[in-house]
Amino acid sequence: MGHHYVPQEYLRGFASSGDPGLIWTYDKKTHFCRCLPIRNVAQEPKFYDPDVEAELAQRLEGPANIILAQLRAGDSITPQQRTHFAIYIATMMKRVPRRRRIARENILPKALDETVEKFIADLKTSIASDEQLAARLAEAERVRDEFRVDPPKEVIDHIKAPWPTVAMIKAIASMTWRLAFTQGPQLFVTSDNPAFFFDAFGVGTAQSEVSFPLSPNLALLGSRQGESGATLFVEVRQIVVREVNRRTVANAERLIFANEQQRWLPALISKSRSHLSRIDWTP
Repeated sequence: MGHHYVPQEYLRGFASSGDPGLIWTYDKKTHFCRCLPIRNVAQEPKFYDPDVEAELAQRLEGPANIILAQLRAGDSITPQQRTHFAIYIATMMKRVPRRRRIARENILPKALDETVEKFIADLKTSIASDEQLAARLAEAERVRDEFRVDPPKEVIDHIKAPWPTVAMIKAIASMTWRLAFTQGPQLFVTSDNPAFFFDAFGVGTAQSEVSFPLSPNLALLGSRQGESGATLFVEVRQIVVREVNRRTVANAERLIFANEQQRWLPALISKSRSHLSRIDWTP
């Protein structure tokens, strides 16, 4: 059994209505749909170092599971619990395979190029000899090519680390949280990357929004529309449910999870791109 990058207790909120140990799993790559054991999905052998896995389970997920149960039951939470749940959401953004892939494919090459280009610029201003400069420039390009293929261990460890920054946690905690409830007919689904935010806005701007499904009937929707730090319980129209589900499917690296088969889901999965919109909470 591997390490779960999406916690099992979180996934149990979307367990099959016919068996609490199973969950309906849709694969964006193969388009297959199967009802699988929760213990077998959203996990990968050696995904974390053992000490990281232990800390996630004991310090983060243990207390968060209590908060999850309270929110799913429609109960209020304390300010301290709100902060802890903000850490849980922010960690969910960092601990998943999609984040590691993006870091390796986009963030790491960009940071490497910026570092090497700055080093090259410094070389050109500090070395007068053309021969010596050429040798140093060639060395810089060799190091760049080497690190693209085999980044330093410190960089890999940083990419693998699931811990969010303090700024991320504060940004999420300070949003207006709406606990959005629906009675259907379309219900919320979740994925192997369940905490959504718009890449263009991040989590710390006035336009930022977060959506985080909690159960088929409930999702946490965070935004800057409303009182900072407030928590509101609202019943939402189907247009909001469909928007949250579009986000969830678009945000998934590969797997989408539901409590029962969804006839509308295969068509959404098959779309190469979905138009995602901000949610307007104006009365």
